[in-house]
Amino acid sequence: MYFVIFTMPIRMVYYSSAQPLLAPPERKLAKKSLRENLKGWFSPPVIAVFIGLVLYLTGWRFPTAVDKTLSSIGATASPLGMILCGNTIGKNEWRALLSPRYLRTPLLRNFLMPVITIPILYLLPLDPLVSKTVVVYSALPVASMLNAFTIQYDPGEPEAQLQSAGSVFYSTLLCAVTIPLWAQLAEMLF
Repeated sequence: MYFVIFTMPIRMVYYSSAQPLLAPPERKLAKKSLRENLKGWFSPPVIAVFIGLVLYLTGWRFPTAVDKTLSSIGATASPLGMILCGNTIGKNEWRALLSPRYLRTPLLRNFLMPVITIPILYLLPLDPLVSKTVVVYSALPVASMLNAFTIQYDPGEPEAQLQSAGSVFYSTLLCAVTIPLWAQLAEMLF
């Protein structure tokens, strides 16, 4: 439940700000109207999060066949994102991934985000379970959708695509160490 509530605003930002943040300057469109901006906020993935929250709060369930179908579709999202990252990395020589610039985003996501999050949570009067959940969430790897967004909004730039795929790769690799570390620290602090 806490995870779903925590992800709602993040998903809204992902889907509304991906194009302005990832498109190269020459591809950025003119200023969007409020209606066009709201489209990103009410995209299918964001609406699905709201529907899931309502279903959770009301206790209502889809029929079994629909529920299993939706679960199966949802379970493919991350693996497909990782396949896309692997495909992007596979188009390049493996030595290209050895550049330190591919570690910037993972270091920010896997280390700096939890370092910033913990003192803020420590000062807030929150349920310890909420604080622990937020700390672990802040330490999760770079989302594999970064590579999909980069390919979508900057299709002519293989270097940007490799950088996003490399960020996902290194961040996921680092999580084998960082998530247990941050979870243990959160357990001790909260």
